[in-house]
Amino acid sequence: MNNRFFPLIAILLALLTFSCSSNKQQRESFTNDTIYTEAKAMSLHVTEPERALMLIDSAVIAGNITWERGEYLKAVTQYSGLKNSPLARQTCIDLLAKSPSDSNTVENIYTLLTAIEYSQGNYATTVRYATEASRLAHTLNLPNDIGNMKGYIAHVMAETGKTDEGIQQLQATINELRQMNSFNGVTAYHSTAKKLLHILIDNNRFAEMVPVCEAMLERIDELEFHPELFSGIPDGFNTTEFIDYARGQALTFLTTSYARQATALSAPSERKNILLAMARATDSEARRTHWSQTPDYDRMITAALHHMGEFQRFDEAMDRIEASMHDTLNSNYLTGLHLRCTAAEMRGRTAEALSFLKRANVIRDSLDRRNQREQLNELATVYHLQEEQLALQQKEAEAQKTHIINIALTIGLFAAILFLVWFFWQKHIVDRKNHVLVKLISELQTQHFTDNAKEGKAKPDRELFDRIDAYIRNEHLYADLNLQRQTIIDHFGIGRHTLNQLLAEFTEEPSFTTYINNIRIEEALHLLHQDGGRSLSDVAVAVGFTPSNLRQQFKKRYGITPTEYKKGR
Repeated sequence: MNNRFFPLIAILLALLTFSCSSNKQQRESFTNDTIYTEAKAMSLHVTEPERALMLIDSAVIAGNITWERGEYLKAVTQYSGLKNSPLARQTCIDLLAKSPSDSNTVENIYTLLTAIEYSQGNYATTVRYATEASRLAHTLNLPNDIGNMKGYIAHVMAETGKTDEGIQQLQATINELRQMNSFNGVTAYHSTAKKLLHILIDNNRFAEMVPVCEAMLERIDELEFHPELFSGIPDGFNTTEFIDYARGQALTFLTTSYARQATALSAPSERKNILLAMARATDSEARRTHWSQTPDYDRMITAALHHMGEFQRFDEAMDRIEASMHDTLNSNYLTGLHLRCTAAEMRGRTAEALSFLKRANVIRDSLDRRNQREQLNELATVYHLQEEQLALQQKEAEAQKTHIINIALTIGLFAAILFLVWFFWQKHIVDRKNHVLVKLISELQTQHFTDNAKEGKAKPDRELFDRIDAYIRNEHLYADLNLQRQTIIDHFGIGRHTLNQLLAEFTEEPSFTTYINNIRIEEALHLLHQDGGRSLSDVAVAVGFTPSNLRQQFKKRYGITPTEYKKGR
């Protein structure tokens, strides 16, 4: 009787063994699946937030990340992807209540809370969270996060009465972050520079924005053309998208600066026309970025469009902004209503202007009632927290020095020596390359003049070309942003075909535009060589370029940027 059950029992045991083995293999495959990682989830957290949340949960189940880290990544996705600041804030607070054991995650949480409170205009809590994040960043030796938190605190100071002091601290922080050759340093630098630009806009200091924007574009160019100089770029991170986003924002700030400077010149003048032309040129560059298709571009460009007189684009941008708003009770919407009112008045639409003005008055009254009770308490809290934060930073700096000396002196010195050797070797390579290029440029320039002198006046057509070339150079026609081929044709009484033949025979340029741009580049090279302390903006205006066009054409012609040329001299 029992012998009949032996085969059945053997079969059941075999099936059970196979099932366990199959489940184990599935679990191992699930755990090792590269989809379920932090890097993969973060690469999608803005564009596909719902999928990113699913991947985070799967990564926690697979054991690829801890539960604490998973909750933090969910908060990041809720804030950046779903645009749900209250939910992200609550997720962070709930996680802190459980006392996470990972110090890096705790520092990340306080940094995220700082960004959330800052975006909501809650300055008191912004400073409190930034202070705690800064303390942890000192302990973990994260200089880029320290600089980022300094930027938040300085911006709050500038917004709450200490304008000049806040601007000075922002500029100092930007200079510190500019020296950090890491990807996190670049992002912190870009974020802090934007805070400074917003403060300069709020205080009508538009001319001061130009060097800040130019420095941002230079930093973006360095990341694009010399990525090997930057460490810590996250796996799977699309640097091209970041470069596009950062360049678009810097160009839009630059457009705003030029447009607002032009508006400040009430009477028509050549300077005003130049500024408006530069504003339109930089806006045209910004619109070539993918970032210009985002709502953030609409919010940043509306004021500049208003000041440039681009009212149709202004109305279209404002309509898109209003359609995307869930809550119109905010200062940004109030500013937009005032701009729309002014634009309607300028176009003679009195009834429309009156409608916008009435809506603006209702919004302003509501905001005043909501903010009146909170303002004094908030300002007092901010100043008190600022004093505490400064004192805490001093103590943390002393503690950090002792910690480094006692624990990591040998390792730190060895790493520093390796880094310095690598850094100066890379700098030596770049400087040597720039020196060779500068020498080659000078030799080509000398050869150009020598060849022209030897060639002389070979035939009548050459005489005509020389007169045209001398006229353009001696009369500085190339400095006119709007110089057209027809101006030369009319002045010399020749046809378009004749001018094309002269350019084809006596230059290597395929078009009149390229010929003029090369003259501009030659003159820019002469000015940079003659006066190395002259700003790039002045040089660009003097030769008929915008600063960004000068950088692009100079890089295309000589292989280095104007800034690199100045350093290599």
